[in-house]
Amino acid sequence: MKTIPYLCIILVLLFSCEDDNDNNEIKDRPAKVYNTLDEEIDEAASGTKIKLKSQYFAELNANEDLVKDGLILINDKEIHIEEADQDYVLFELTVFDLIDPEELSILFRFRNEIWRLCDPCLWYLPTVRGVVYAGEGDEFDLPGKLTIDTDGNLYVIDQQTEHDLIKKVDLSGSVSIFAGGSGEFGRLVGIDINESENLLYIADATAQQVKSIDITSPTTINIIAGDGTAGIIDGPAASASFNFGTEPLTQLTSSGINGQGLTLDDEGNIYVGNKIPETFDEFNVRKISVSGEVTTVPGSHVIPTIDSDEIRIPAGLTYHDGSIYYTGGLSSLFQGIVELNSGSSIDLAGDVTFEDMLDGTGSAAAFSYPADMDYHDGYLYVVDGSNGALRRVTLSGETITLAGVGHFDTPTWCGCERTPPATGFYYLRIGSPASIKMDQVSGVVAKTNQEIYVSDFGYKLIWKITIR
Repeated sequence: MKTIPYLCIILVLLFSCEDDNDNNEIKDRPAKVYNTLDEEIDEAASGTKIKLKSQYFAELNANEDLVKDGLILINDKEIHIEEADQDYVLFELTVFDLIDPEELSILFRFRNEIWRLCDPCLWYLPTVRGVVYAGEGDEFDLPGKLTIDTDGNLYVIDQQTEHDLIKKVDLSGSVSIFAGGSGEFGRLVGIDINESENLLYIADATAQQVKSIDITSPTTINIIAGDGTAGIIDGPAASASFNFGTEPLTQLTSSGINGQGLTLDDEGNIYVGNKIPETFDEFNVRKISVSGEVTTVPGSHVIPTIDSDEIRIPAGLTYHDGSIYYTGGLSSLFQGIVELNSGSSIDLAGDVTFEDMLDGTGSAAAFSYPADMDYHDGYLYVVDGSNGALRRVTLSGETITLAGVGHFDTPTWCGCERTPPATGFYYLRIGSPASIKMDQVSGVVAKTNQEIYVSDFGYKLIWKITIR
């Protein structure tokens, strides 16, 4: 006799579980997207107030408190409803970690129900923002190439009349002399960091040597490679010779930045840009192995025949997955990015151009004295020297401008009254990179794809560019 009540209880539980499962299914409940002016929209940036209108909200708002019990779901983020009345709910679009415009789908959760309001229906437009990060107190003379440690501290080459310095910018933006205060260096033209060894590596063009600096004891400086003479001799590090370009940053557009830049690969090998002595148009890239052997990177030494279009000048280098990328150039010669891999050399982006700034893929992109480059997570970040611009390049050569006004609108080259730097922001796809006005840019390092630092020797500043 007791079995009948137990069976009833079990059946009740089973049916209640089925009801819960039905309630958790996503139901299509179409809604339209508006702004607070009741204009229908299909794109928005973070911080935008969004109104979602649907007849289904009218039914719920009549009897329920959606501000308390409802949630908006976008890309796995929960967004609280700020206001709900009649046929709408209102919320503020949050920040997403996106560096390109992307279509979003919007869901609504109320207790055990989930509604699909639109799939997809709203383009998220990342905000590109440029602010002055360091240098407003005249702490720099000519800030150049720079690198970053895992804590976020920057190490910046600051060129002087005779003995260059390395300055440290901490997380608060405070600037201090890190190394070189006793005249240990000449003209510095490249820098990178190996934190596993607690070392900074620099290319000293006056000494024609590559040196290391102990990060924990910056007065401890050692020669890694180079016998101190200008040359292109490969071999053991102590007897090898280099010929780094000694041009200061201010010579960017007169004779260019020739044979400069330094980067490390994942194993700790060092690569540097090098100029062939007593030539105008011959350059190469050299490798210093962890075992102390100096070699010329295969495919990097191009000997132009008659056509000056063949000249490729390294000014800044970076490394990724077996490829060395370098950027550089002079007006009316090739200006852009070269990729070296397995003994071959290809032009990834750029062409023979005058002072121009064009977005596009491959040779459709145009640069003006690109001075330095850094790689992070699928992208190359290039500081486009006299354009005063930060460019982003994919590994397939697609180039866009993230910030900057272009050569003839920079304070140095506009032929107009010098204007102060313009911090600002815009929305990718619908805004203008010229909202962020830099001058002559010379160094770049990417902390993430959302946070990039740029040195600007025209304004004597360090910029922070964010994309969110």
